Amino acid sequence: MIDASKPSPEVLRQAIAWHTRLTSGHEDEGDWREFTIWLEAQPENRLAYEHVEEFSSFLDTEGFSSLATEDLRTRRPGFRAGSLLRWRNLWLTAAVAGAAVLVLFVAIPARRQQIHAFEYSTRVGQTFSVRLADGSTADLNTMTTLRVEIGKVKRQVELFRGEVLFHVAKDRAHPFTVLLGRQAVRVVGTMFDVLRSQNRLIVTVAQGRVRFSNNGMTPIALLSAGDQLVYSPDSGARLRQVNPNVASAWRRGYLVYENASMADIVEDLNRYFPRKVVIGDVAAGREKFSGVLRMDREEAVLGRLVRLLPLQPTYRNGIILLHSTKKKD
Repeated sequence: MIDASKPSPEVLRQAIAWHTRLTSGHEDEGDWREFTIWLEAQPENRLAYEHVEEFSSFLDTEGFSSLATEDLRTRRPGFRAGSLLRWRNLWLTAAVAGAAVLVLFVAIPARRQQIHAFEYSTRVGQTFSVRLADGSTADLNTMTTLRVEIGKVKRQVELFRGEVLFHVAKDRAHPFTVLLGRQAVRVVGTMFDVLRSQNRLIVTVAQGRVRFSNNGMTPIALLSAGDQLVYSPDSGARLRQVNPNVASAWRRGYLVYENASMADIVEDLNRYFPRKVVIGDVAAGREKFSGVLRMDREEAVLGRLVRLLPLQPTYRNGIILLHSTKKKD
C-alpha cells in the first residue's frame, strides 16, 4: 500500500520531469493537457508534484539565494546565472534519491523571506495605477480591491473584486500569480486584464501567454494574445478570440460587449455608478447586447442602452428599474 504522506521515488521522478517541462518557458497547451491527465490519474501524482513545488520554493528562498551571492561573486567566478535552473533540477533529482531525503527537506525550517504586502482599493468611479516592487504595474478599475505580496522569489497578488490590467515584468524563475478565489492565473511576463465579479471571471490577454487554473494547480486553459476566457461556476470556462485592445478599453472610458447578458451589463453599471440599477422583469433580463458603451454619466449610459435595446428605465426609491418595452404575447 502506498504511504499517502510519502510518494514513491518513481512518481517523484515523474513529478520532477513535469516541473522541469512546465517551467522551461517553452511549454504549450498540449503539455498542459498531458500534465492534467497525469496529475489526475492518481492521488499520489498530485502529492508528488506538491512536494516538488514545495522543495523548489525552498531552494529559491534558501539554497539559490546563497548560491547566487557566494558562488557568483567568490567561489566560482565562471559560474553563469543562467545555470541556476539546471542546478535546481539537479537538486530536485537528488532530493528523491531516498525517502530519508524527503523527510529532511520537509523538516528543515526555512527562514522567512521578506515579503512586502500591500492592499489597494478603489471606490465607485475611481481608478488607480500602482507600480509593484518587482517592476510590474497594476491599473485598478472602479470598485476594485487587490492585495499584493512581492518578495525576492514570490510574486503573488489576490484580486478580491473588480478589475485590474496587469503589465507583468518578465522573470522566468519566479512566475507571477493572481489568485481569484478557487481559480488562479499564472504568468511569467505579459500584459493581461482580469475581471472578478460575483458570478464570473474574465481574463483577456493582450500580450504573451497566461495559464488559467483551478486552485492554482489543475490547468483549465493556456491563453495567448487575443484570447479571452469567461468563467463561471455554473457554466465553466468559455474561450473566444477578441481584439487585444478590449483588455484596456475601460482605461479610455469604454466597455466592449459581445452577446452579453443584461445581468452582466447591470453588474458593470453598478460597479461604475452609485445609484443601483435593477432588472425590472423577466423579459428585460432575457435581452442580449453586443456593442460599445461609453461610461461617462449614468443617465447618458442608460440613454444609449435603451436606444439600442427594447428597455425603459424607471426611477424609484433611489434605484433604477429596467423594464422591457416588448408587448406581451
